[in-house]
Amino acid sequence: MSPFELNLAAHEVEDGPLRYFRAEQFTVLLADEEQRRTTQLLQIQLRKNGQIFAQCPYFVSSAGLVGECETVVDGNMNGQIRLGEVGITTSHLVKYSHPLDGNAHFSQDGKVHTQIRRQSFRLDSAGGHLFEFHLFGLSSFAAIVPGEERKKRVYLPFATLGAAHAATVVGEWIPKARLREWAQEAGGTLGPIGHLPYDRAGKPYLACLLGHPNPDLDRYGLLSISVNPVVPPASISQPQLLMLGGWDAGSLKAGPGDSVRFLAFMYPAGNIDAMRRRLGSIDYPSE
Repeated sequence: MSPFELNLAAHEVEDGPLRYFRAEQFTVLLADEEQRRTTQLLQIQLRKNGQIFAQCPYFVSSAGLVGECETVVDGNMNGQIRLGEVGITTSHLVKYSHPLDGNAHFSQDGKVHTQIRRQSFRLDSAGGHLFEFHLFGLSSFAAIVPGEERKKRVYLPFATLGAAHAATVVGEWIPKARLREWAQEAGGTLGPIGHLPYDRAGKPYLACLLGHPNPDLDRYGLLSISVNPVVPPASISQPQLLMLGGWDAGSLKAGPGDSVRFLAFMYPAGNIDAMRRRLGSIDYPSE
């Protein structure tokens, strides 16, 4: 058992048929057994007030674009993201914030104005797709080795057998009533690491279940985190970080021709100085 797994065991909670990890700070890892490297993908915070933060401070570039986007779903269930047209620049790696009331936004204390926001679903009354982080060029993201762990942080060690050059991290907010139904259908327990019944393709998926450090908030739902190594598209040849979040509760049911709105950020942003002159910036003025 690795040091990361030992760290996990100390935070496991039993709640009837459900098992999950309860803590305030998590780091999502991906261990590449072929390259013998463990990459840090994402930091997640579950605050005692119900707020959820997700950010990636491990990327090489902090010059990016952020904004609220609208796309029309095509016949392949995809859509185009046009941050270069509707976004605004930043020179900081921002974090995605999803409070209990669903007022989703990007922030970074003392560095950027919290002006990119939209009303998403409430965490105390609904479930849904919370966020997606798409990470390309994993060798450029910061690695971690046993002995570098922070004491107050819980590490989620996902693994891949082959070389991984890109990955997608997905966060789903799942009401506890639904999780208990799934456990009952399975005839046993569910979590803290295991296969959940459905993803967007209708297939089971491997995920970790996370709970708030405030037990009073655990009654609403749990956060599932899944990591999927992917093959980068031919159009992406350099390291890149793309995040999507802040959807409406029923957005995953959108079909061809439907319009979907969400928040997004992308790093790097290319010629950041030219884009800043054209689009503006959410950064606080430099002293």
